[in-house]
Amino acid sequence: MAGSKNKPKGLRFFSPDSLWNTPIPSDAPIHPSSAQMVAVNFNEPPGIWVNRNYWTVPVYFADANTPTYDVECIYGKAHGDKPTFNDPSGKEFIVHTKRGVILKDVPIPDDALPDSAIALRPEINADAHLCVVDLDRHLEWDFCWMAKKPSKPKRRGSPWFAGQGVVFHTDGDGLLANFQGSARGSGFPLTAGLIFKDEIEAGAIEHALALALRPAGKGHTYPPASVSDGVKELGAPNWGIPEGALVQLDPNLNLADFKLDSAARTVARAMQKYGMYVCDCSGGINLYAEGFPFAQPNPWDGVMAIDSPCAIPMKHLRVIDWGNTFFAEKEKPHNQKIFHDNNFFPPLPPADAAKVLDGVNALRQIYKLPPYKT
Repeated sequence: MAGSKNKPKGLRFFSPDSLWNTPIPSDAPIHPSSAQMVAVNFNEPPGIWVNRNYWTVPVYFADANTPTYDVECIYGKAHGDKPTFNDPSGKEFIVHTKRGVILKDVPIPDDALPDSAIALRPEINADAHLCVVDLDRHLEWDFCWMAKKPSKPKRRGSPWFAGQGVVFHTDGDGLLANFQGSARGSGFPLTAGLIFKDEIEAGAIEHALALALRPAGKGHTYPPASVSDGVKELGAPNWGIPEGALVQLDPNLNLADFKLDSAARTVARAMQKYGMYVCDCSGGINLYAEGFPFAQPNPWDGVMAIDSPCAIPMKHLRVIDWGNTFFAEKEKPHNQKIFHDNNFFPPLPPADAAKVLDGVNALRQIYKLPPYKT
């Protein structure tokens, strides 16, 4: 297998006792300001959406036959000050350069594509996520602002580069050291909290979910957050919920009392059992499902709609108390200006650009944001 978009059945990311796979205890304390935070941050109609078409994460699965590349990550402090990553054999995967870091021997399938919103870069602010899971080495490679250089005859070097990149052990705890960044605003792995198609089809999500807010609170808790790009003040009158905070749907709620489709019921049960960790800022209130860039028809069609979770009653959410594990926010190192100045992203053909732009603007209309123009 040189690469696949299909998650192997039964695959679970990170160790059984990691935060991502640990149910919320029945006696978990509720944050004293939970009611205020829920009232302020979950009051936008129509409710919680799921990103499945844009601003989400395509995940590819690789093995020993997948071609490997060195990927330059051009933000100098993308991994913190002196990041390192070694596999059990002692191999070092991160090389430091004056401009940034290079991730070595990254397996990338030939058909891999970043999140399709990348197609309009630099015209829009796209995260351009790409995740590759190496099944043989038990590694997860995460990237944001990922792109492929235009092919040229006799051109040497790797065609891939990114803004930020990081690698995780898929059988580890899925956590980074404090102030070490990842491809997420909070330092989360890209698979952490991601909803996979096979989970919705099976009717069970056995892990916590990733939640984005408009915007997230300033500061973060650790673990599982290691950095933050939240901007909302934590106390009155803004009552921001910081990245890394855990939000739960009341586990005593009878889901049969609400008009939920099968996908929404599956998501709601996960929200009750495992909760949702705040992972990023967004144009609205949303969860994340695996993406299938430019796939026609979209594999999610008929399985889960982007508005399926909207029927989940937000007033029954609560914020779990994060206790004393709270750290001040540290300024994130990245600056997207470098992408705009260097024109890394060649424009799409007009027909393809219009197709992507129409979908992106449909989502922005839901969130009452102005449309992007070509």
